[in-house]
Amino acid sequence: MAKVYTINCPKCGCQFEVMKGILVSESNLDPIPEERQEETPFTCPICGLEMSTQDPDFNDHVEMVMMVD
Repeated sequence: MAKVYTINCPKCGCQFEVMKGILVSESNLDPIPEERQEETPFTCPICGLEMSTQDPDFNDHVEMVMMVD
């Protein structure tokens, strides 16, 4: 199951989405692409701030999480 996070960048305030995990229709992907793994960092498309779902304050910057199948 994949999660789509709506993030508010703590540096510039940009709101953007990040998908982690794979969809059921992608279940044949082995291994999971690196950019979709939970621990892989992602960057803000405006200011380039690097973040990760593993950061201690990550949930402070999440506007919404959607589980998609």
